[in-house]
Amino acid sequence: MIDVSTIREVGSEIRTDPNLPTIDEKSPNGSFRMALASLVCGPLPPVIAARLKNRIYPFERARLDARPFARRARTGSRFEGTTGDMHAHQFSIHGYFDWRILAIGLASCREGDTVVEVGANVGTETVGLSDLVGPSGEVLAFEPVPANLRWLRRAVELNQPSNITVIPAAVSDRAGRVRFEAPVDDGYSGIGYLAVDGSASSSAIEVEAVTLDGFLAPRGPIRMICVDAEGAEVAIIRGSSETLSKHRPIVIVEASAAHLGRAGHRLAGLKEELESRGYAVHQVGKIGLIPPDLCGAGVAVNWVAVHRSMTETTHAIQRSLVRCGLSPCVRGLNPLVRRPRVLKAPDPPPFRPDLQKEPDEMSRPAPAHPRVAGGPGIGCTSEGATVNSRSRRTP
Repeated sequence: MIDVSTIREVGSEIRTDPNLPTIDEKSPNGSFRMALASLVCGPLPPVIAARLKNRIYPFERARLDARPFARRARTGSRFEGTTGDMHAHQFSIHGYFDWRILAIGLASCREGDTVVEVGANVGTETVGLSDLVGPSGEVLAFEPVPANLRWLRRAVELNQPSNITVIPAAVSDRAGRVRFEAPVDDGYSGIGYLAVDGSASSSAIEVEAVTLDGFLAPRGPIRMICVDAEGAEVAIIRGSSETLSKHRPIVIVEASAAHLGRAGHRLAGLKEELESRGYAVHQVGKIGLIPPDLCGAGVAVNWVAVHRSMTETTHAIQRSLVRCGLSPCVRGLNPLVRRPRVLKAPDPPPFRPDLQKEPDEMSRPAPAHPRVAGGPGIGCTSEGATVNSRSRRTP
């Protein structure tokens, strides 16, 4: 198991950028490759850095190392993870997982806005979105997988005071207890999915599900919704009709023909769900917006949907994608790169995910000052302390 207490800083002789990761030096060759990839790829434009990273420190190698690390996001927040996870591996080199989501956020969000992230995974995008909306804003991070929740809560713990609220639940078109196929491969923490009725395997876990309409009803304006739910996107959109009509948020959804097909849907059906609610749908290309590819060809991509009344926002997103993708990742040149966050709280103790036990939520007392208390049977705080009144198991 991973021992994150072994994290150390890279030697001063190669640590020239304060945004570089801290790493465990027990395996010199792996440490060197990781540090070299960060040094070389760090200042490069994102569209170039990704290809070079795959040559210097590819995931196949990083996965074998399963190296714990701690580093700053390009947007400023702190993050910890392990290179054995696909999402965290990319973050360890670049300081982000998907720069395009952050570029869309830069064009769409302002300080004080509320962003919803469905399928927050281990928090690689969560911390970046948190930086974009600032201390007066809020990120509502939905994640049902217990192992991912531990890393996600660690990201909150590292950035106190935090504007991230962790909700340990899946999102669908109806609320209640559902069966969820958790990831069976530790290297791919984002491949869990809601089981279709009657198709759950014997290893599926039971989690709480909410609808965005039900959970967000008492809240103020929602500026952006990001959805990566491995095929549940159609159900999630159907369960957020009132939210989309009332707030007209920017919507980013993963579009995968294979994942949607597993849930009985098609790419064309997902597009129709968004268009019927007044949205124009675009595919996020390598460096800009392109028409949606409804053939899919087995590749998962992101779509961004903008309400038809907000044409200028679409143009702003296009400009932001081009600028963020082609500009060197240097503060003052690329808007993704921001000053490190100044944290008022002392550093938390070393994190030991191998020693973290899944909490008994029924026996945990409710927090004295909950930041959010909403949704069916769910209460939560920005510190990631959660109370689920329906189950003894954290979803």
